[in-house]
Amino acid sequence: MATPYLDKEEFYASQYYFPEPRGTNEYSLHNADKLWGYLINTYHWTLPAVCAFYGAIQYECDFNQRLVEGQKPAPIRGSSTSGTGLVQWTPPDNLLGFANTYGSSWEYAGTQMAMLEAERKAKYNSKPPRQWYATKGGQYRNKYDEYFDDNTVYETQDEFCSNASLDNGNTLVSLCAQVVLFYTRSGTWYDPKRWERNANAAEFYYKRYSGQEPPTPPPIPPTPPSKKGGLKVWQMIRYH
Repeated sequence: MATPYLDKEEFYASQYYFPEPRGTNEYSLHNADKLWGYLINTYHWTLPAVCAFYGAIQYECDFNQRLVEGQKPAPIRGSSTSGTGLVQWTPPDNLLGFANTYGSSWEYAGTQMAMLEAERKAKYNSKPPRQWYATKGGQYRNKYDEYFDDNTVYETQDEFCSNASLDNGNTLVSLCAQVVLFYTRSGTWYDPKRWERNANAAEFYYKRYSGQEPPTPPPIPPTPPSKKGGLKVWQMIRYH
């Protein structure tokens, strides 16, 4: 199996899974630490929000933004078995379309962070469309309400990323449940054991980063161009 390489954004990448142990190998931790700095300082996520998403990302791709489900060489449009990138967008069409619109490549963390930010602010019929479904009475919300306090739900992805906290009755398990139920909606979204598994990973990162200041990232990147031909996302984000 090929050794992971540093891409031009200085994130480790590979077509293949990073070596074990998942989440704590040198490649995963390198990427997780870089992402943490950007999500906190550039995109202004809370630490609990970062860690809850990290619980999902660890098991989706082990922080390998280049990974395509099944270790395929490239994502396949329209495929339900071609999850791609940090959160394994499935099918990958929205990610590929987003990357194409902004003149970037799907395989870079900069593109995928910009995609997460676009989804965070998206409306139902936006491009990319919103992905957070916490509608009261909906199947995902009903499953959450069976186990947790309805009052701890974040109704939108922006509310979650901006405000997720452990001081309002939420726990890492309930926050991880919201990411799984309302955002990733994986094939086992309804299984509480998956939320607990993700929370164990989230706790690792919460302990790793609590009490620390994230590394100062470059200035906030400008708004991406609205049409092809402008700067690429990776050109707008200057990495150390």
